[in-house]
Amino acid sequence: MGSEDSGDRLGRQPKQTHTDFEEIHAFDKAFRAITSGLPVRTGSLFRVGSESLHLWRVEVTKENRSQIKWKADEINRKDFEEIENDATIESIEATTFITLVRNSMVRNMVHFATEVLKSVDDGKKEFHVCELAPGFGQTSVSLAVSLLGNANLLRRTHFHLIDYSRDKLARAEERLDGYKPASIDAIAMKDDDYLATTGHTFDIVLSRGHFHRKPFLKDTLEAIRSKLTGKGVLISSDWHSSLPNHPSFVYELLERMGLDGARLRLFKGMFDITNAPELSPEEQHGMEEHQEYWAEVYREILASPSTSGRKSKHYLLGAHDTTEKRVQKLEEAEFIVDPAKIRMAFPTSKLGRNPIKMMTDSDRASVIMAMKGK
Repeated sequence: MGSEDSGDRLGRQPKQTHTDFEEIHAFDKAFRAITSGLPVRTGSLFRVGSESLHLWRVEVTKENRSQIKWKADEINRKDFEEIENDATIESIEATTFITLVRNSMVRNMVHFATEVLKSVDDGKKEFHVCELAPGFGQTSVSLAVSLLGNANLLRRTHFHLIDYSRDKLARAEERLDGYKPASIDAIAMKDDDYLATTGHTFDIVLSRGHFHRKPFLKDTLEAIRSKLTGKGVLISSDWHSSLPNHPSFVYELLERMGLDGARLRLFKGMFDITNAPELSPEEQHGMEEHQEYWAEVYREILASPSTSGRKSKHYLLGAHDTTEKRVQKLEEAEFIVDPAKIRMAFPTSKLGRNPIKMMTDSDRASVIMAMKGK
């Protein structure tokens, strides 16, 4: 809080947390320097979920909250621009296994959405479905395919696609238009800005693999809830992990990646890598799988002649939660997550389990449906 010396900023003696935004910015710059020049990097501390930042020596206060959130948004925008300018970034990170899991996420999200729409359909109602960060539209297109068996319902379903990328939106809109829903509204805009300004309300909001990019997720969840109809639902799938929630887990990953001793000593000098929280077996397994995922990406980049010389950057930090923590955040935002209560609200549906874990004995990925309720 202003008493750290310059040696501390270079990563030596861990002392107190930072609250002054300029100090936080300088501290983050020193932190990012640890993995500078590597193809897989930690990335900025501003990527970490706001509730975990204190473990990384950054304290969120009433005075600095808006600045920290602004910086996190700026970093997300920069990520988007880097990916737009280098198409190999997403392809390198999309391992075969990760792609299979993503496809499974989509199938389960579509099952939830289809059952909800069919359960409340009266043959006349117009439905509005909003997808945040749809990419090339896989989830919305898959939902349209699922509704093909009831063409009349599909013709009354309006899709709203919100994404930074105009190119991805154009491709998503073109694919979705082939199934002739009621309408398609594709808007190149930050999701939070859209939710704050749109006059629409939605029966379903979809989000796939997006929420772990939101360090202040509760703000987004509250905005989504405010835009849902009375029995509207949020259906999200995401990658879950405790990796960014304590420095010791990231330190273990850097060791697994084979970073040199000097870099590891800098990291160890900046943070307390002891007293890591206890994890359930599923959470521990999921976190280890997350570590191995990034170690695999790192090894593949170094080993492959086609990628080893590239300058593209891959960032391992994000605002990941465990599934239990994500459910807790949804409940704090006044969503109903209890599967029994959701089934009671849609009595003719076949909704099954909620949340749905994608990987056996692991918390690495899940699909969660939450209802606005009263």
